[in-house]
Parts: sequence; C-alpha cells; structure tokens
Amino acid sequence: MNQRCFFPARRLFSKGLVFVTNLYRCDEYAVVLAAKALSDGVSKGCRGVVVFIHCNPKLAYEVEFLDDEDNTIEVLTATPSDIELYEQ
Repeated sequence: MNQRCFFPARRLFSKGLVFVTNLYRCDEYAVVLAAKALSDGVSKGCRGVVVFIHCNPKLAYEVEFLDDEDNTIEVLTATPSDIELYEQ
C-alpha cells in the first residue's frame, strides 16, 4: 500500500472551503539519488529506493541505497533535502 502524507488543510477564506495540499516529494518505491554524501557508504549521486515515508513529527524517508549490482549498501533516514527524484 502506498503511504501518503497529507499536511494540515488550508482554508479558502472567501468560501470557507477546505482543501488539502500534498507536500511530499515522492512516493514509496520511488527511485531517488542522494543529493549529498549521507554516510561513508552513500555518496552524492548514489541510487536508492524509498521504502517508507515518515509523516510525523516531520517529513522524512527511509531509503535503501544500492550499489551498481543492486546490493544494499545501507538503509538511512533521509530528509527531503537529502534526496532528489531520479528521472530516467
């Protein structure tokens, strides 16, 4: 099941309507790249897969980082600024 984080709703003052803004950057199982070196084993540009999204107390991702042969290097908790979405 794909987990989604929805942050507090904002009100449209003119009509009193409420809508929810989805502010997360990627879904579970999205392929991402490390935006900077995150550990000794995970350098900038290292490829990973989002395996879980934390919503509280703040947005964070559990990311499994992989080597070129798809072996796990490390599983780290990353903030949105630590990763970027991989576009093929």
